[in-house]
Amino acid sequence: MSLTKRMFRLSPNSKRVYKFEAEGGGEQGETGETGLGVLNYSESEQITGFLWTDNRPVFVKVLPFAVGPKGGLGAPTVIPHGITGDFTILTMNGIIFTSDKAEQRPLPLVNVFNVGPIQVEKSIGDIILTTDDNSNYSDWSGHVIIQYVKP
Repeated sequence: MSLTKRMFRLSPNSKRVYKFEAEGGGEQGETGETGLGVLNYSESEQITGFLWTDNRPVFVKVLPFAVGPKGGLGAPTVIPHGITGDFTILTMNGIIFTSDKAEQRPLPLVNVFNVGPIQVEKSIGDIILTTDDNSNYSDWSGHVIIQYVKP
């Protein structure tokens, strides 16, 4: 995939204008690659159409989970990522919510207003969500979105 520089205005007051287009006009190609501006979120590995600083393709994957972490003597939430081989995570975020979705919180969750924090981390084959000793998100569910590159 190659990027072509085209012109457009960033704002009405901008003096410089830039636009980048991916080959293929933003549609999904035969190899599953997507053009710039098209991002498919899926539980299976997707090529985003973006390139990392060293020209490696950036991948994205959604990892759903049905039970959130519980602190104290509870357990972390372990989410198998299913990605084979070595990879480097560029971004890792998501959302956790109650069954009726009346309460929704971003991941990772910072401790503000006495809300228990949730940490998101990568292990060998899993993504792990943990919380503090006094928090219980075991009746919450959600998903983690990871963007990553492979060697």
